[in-house]
Amino acid sequence: MKTREPIARLFFLLLAFLFSVSPQCRVYAQIELGGYLGKGFTISSDLHIVQPSRGTDVVFHDVHYEDRSFQFPLYYGLRLGYFLPAINFIGIETEFIHLKVYSNPNEFVSVSGRWQNAPVTGIVRLGDRLQEFSISHGLNLLLLNLVMRYGFPRDSHPLQKRIHALVRIGVGAVIPHTESTIEQQHQEQYELRGPAFQTSVAGDVKVVGELAWFLECKYTVARVQNASVPSGTLSTTLQSLHLVSGLTMQF
Repeated sequence: MKTREPIARLFFLLLAFLFSVSPQCRVYAQIELGGYLGKGFTISSDLHIVQPSRGTDVVFHDVHYEDRSFQFPLYYGLRLGYFLPAINFIGIETEFIHLKVYSNPNEFVSVSGRWQNAPVTGIVRLGDRLQEFSISHGLNLLLLNLVMRYGFPRDSHPLQKRIHALVRIGVGAVIPHTESTIEQQHQEQYELRGPAFQTSVAGDVKVVGELAWFLECKYTVARVQNASVPSGTLSTTLQSLHLVSGLTMQF
């Protein structure tokens, strides 16, 4: 609830602002198809692993992640949107984000809980307990976005009318491909494993006809809940900043 409440407040403040803006700043209704590449920066998080059959219920605290955004499989995103004809500065959009995270088995982290029925506490090398944790084929986020877009007034200079500012707020689902190895047992799979949220700000400029280039900064929250690992589950909340750039075709 702590994550959802600030997002809800921001949503209603943005709506109040947008409806107060002069209609001459609104843009025409249209369909948009876009794609982008970029880089993700995922904030460290706690990993909670539960293996009931092994007597394990443990938390690894403040685990750091690499993103490897420019290594295959690449970080990328796709989206399809429609700006409403009745309120043509507001759009709805579906978006797919393919983000990645990799833990470092050589990192030393704080641990607490029970491991195979024995209490554990203190600092450990992550790889001594969890040899691998990554989401390399996608910390995939499937989102439904509300998009608010503004341009210069219609009587502006032709170059100014090519430029727009956009704000997005989205909710959806996390579909991670989790890869884990615990005590040399490996497991990986795609699963639907919790809610996702995003907010972003962007700017775009039309370069040729209806083809636009954009630059965007995103913040996402992905709650990975009870993802399958050998003999148990893993849960964590992954917060990420994204810097992305790509192209949009407007129809």
